[in-house]
Amino acid sequence: MKAMEVQAAELSAQNSALAATVGAQAAQISGLSLKVEQQDVALSAAQAEAALAKELAASQQRVILDQGNRLRLQEEVIEALKGRLKDRVEEA
Repeated sequence: MKAMEVQAAELSAQNSALAATVGAQAAQISGLSLKVEQQDVALSAAQAEAALAKELAASQQRVILDQGNRLRLQEEVIEALKGRLKDRVEEA
């Protein structure tokens, strides 16, 4: 009978130790889950920022192309004006 009581006490101690281990592991899992959620939020924010930067770069590229087109048009106007001025000088 005594041996059974000792064995029961040992099993109870092991059960308590296992319960403590499970509790600690549950706390670790909860902490890791929270960390994963935080990283997911950070990743989403970084992706949104990257998309915005890409959109901004595309917009800047369009502005640069528009400025290039305007410059070409201004050069054409200057050339046309030079031609007209040359014609007037020749007429005079």
